[in-house]
Amino acid sequence: MRLTAFLGLFLIVVLVPLGCGCGDDDDSGSDAEADDDASPDDDATDDDSATDDDLADDDADDDADDDAGDDDTNPVECVAPGGGAKTALSAGFAAGPMYAPIGISMGGHGGRSGPKHPFAVLLGGSTGYIDKPTAKAITLDNGAHRVVFVRVDAALVSDVLHAKVVDRVCAKSGVNLSHHLVLQATHTHSGPAHFLPIPMPFGPAGFDTYDDEISNREADAIAEVIAASMDALEPAKFGATIVDPFDPDDLWSRDRRCANGPGKHKDDRLFLARIDKIDGSPIVALVGFGVHGTLLKETFMSTDISGAFEVGLARTFETPMNVMFLQGAAGDIGASEPATGHEDAASIDWVAQTVGPVLRSVYDGIETASDLDLEIVHTRLGISREKIGYADGTFGMVWPLNGEYYEFRNGAFECGDPTIVDLDYFKNAGSIIDCDNPETKLQDGYYGCAVSGDWVIPWTWFIKSTQTEVVRLGDFVLGAFPGELTSFLSEHWRENVSTALNWDSDNVFALGYANGYFGYLLMEWDWLQGGYETTMNFWGPKFGEWIAARNVDLAAQILTPEQENNDNAGPGPQHHPWPYSYCPTDFEEGAKRRRCHRTTGRIVRAVRNRAFRVVRRVYRCR
Repeated sequence: MRLTAFLGLFLIVVLVPLGCGCGDDDDSGSDAEADDDASPDDDATDDDSATDDDLADDDADDDADDDAGDDDTNPVECVAPGGGAKTALSAGFAAGPMYAPIGISMGGHGGRSGPKHPFAVLLGGSTGYIDKPTAKAITLDNGAHRVVFVRVDAALVSDVLHAKVVDRVCAKSGVNLSHHLVLQATHTHSGPAHFLPIPMPFGPAGFDTYDDEISNREADAIAEVIAASMDALEPAKFGATIVDPFDPDDLWSRDRRCANGPGKHKDDRLFLARIDKIDGSPIVALVGFGVHGTLLKETFMSTDISGAFEVGLARTFETPMNVMFLQGAAGDIGASEPATGHEDAASIDWVAQTVGPVLRSVYDGIETASDLDLEIVHTRLGISREKIGYADGTFGMVWPLNGEYYEFRNGAFECGDPTIVDLDYFKNAGSIIDCDNPETKLQDGYYGCAVSGDWVIPWTWFIKSTQTEVVRLGDFVLGAFPGELTSFLSEHWRENVSTALNWDSDNVFALGYANGYFGYLLMEWDWLQGGYETTMNFWGPKFGEWIAARNVDLAAQILTPEQENNDNAGPGPQHHPWPYSYCPTDFEEGAKRRRCHRTTGRIVRAVRNRAFRVVRRVYRCR
């Protein structure tokens, strides 16, 4: 999932005209074009910290109402659930297929190979299923509060997808879940792509082009499952536990990040909850664990290792059993290759066979009760460098052509790329990263960021806002984060939540890949160690700790009896300002779209190849 393809766009538009003449860097216009969230006072009011209201409002109506057959003249009025007297727990589970036609490209691996297909624009297409991607939902309600957990078989979910799902649930059921929904991806790298709103040159990095039609169909499928889970509410009992460590011998997961070594370090916590009917028969089991879904390398769609955890536990029951996998702090945790030599589909089945009995032994030790203190608190956050805490003259680059400092006003991408940082220009400034030497680190001004967001301002709208949540399930606190939460940051957040709430840290668990996507979330010192995780990050070294601190601030609200409404705390939900579709909506369009996709692919590959040649020439211009 490299972002080097995007580098080509920036080089052609900005650097290539400069050649190697070492002339004007033309960065003087960046501040004039930067958006007004350079002012630190706009937490609650700035439009561009989320999206421009002029662009977004109509899209918000269209997403929900038109799909329900409404012409927008009588929009559906939705009511937030809960707010009544506390009652015994009710729960409802449902599952259904994701929109995943064979041939669609899969999200997760950059430059993925596969056959050409109208549903695969800049990555190769899929060729079938090992197991079909699904959406699963569990609704929990105790009269006073309602929480809906949804997990989808995909590499990630976007803020835009979350907004579409909320709109559709509103249209179908009249229930407003904007503050009550935890929408998570299992992070399988073998699920459908096309719903991360990124510029086309990012496509080869692992998620293909954004496609509004596919995003709409995914949202429809997810909303159907949510509505079914709410309709299925019945009296229930809940119980949970956390096991730490769960996999100390790296049987199923491993520390994959050498940059913050030496030595192994991984978030090795298992959250396991059972939700039963009053008679003790199971409704669903929730399995929370952090591990990348990267066992499968083929062109088949699959739930990967998350599905193996689900199937493994389900197989231990004599009757059909529902299991939902909740992804944890998997940002720096890879799937272990079986020591037996099993590969691809065989390795997934091996995980199911080995992990299932272990999960069952934990499951059987959990006691359940119908009295559950339940609450979810949610907030949206506007994002800018000032809010994150960057002082003037930090988080930027020293322009190699004239030595002037240039601040990243709108974020930066592909920072710490070894192919750039390894150049003499950066080494001479002391910016060195070496997996074998933890004393080395990136130096501000010489982070080696390939692209400044200031050069593509129209496309930075989707990194100007995000959302985060905290859920209380009895004695347990769960935090939901919009990205690939890494181990050290997860531990840092857990310790701070425990201190702030005077809560047992053994009963705190972090959920990643929830409600949006901001790449890898790291501690500041960890980000400065460089490596792959650093390159896949939009807001530099301070962002991970900043969003963790905002989540801790939010967590304090679960100690109060009322359901807080944080609508005024930040920007509104994200809706794509100019939705578009590349994939065909019917078979007749297929041939035409296929020709278009081939042409697009050739252009992007040509730009990418030229980028690699030009960037070295420019950086060595000194």
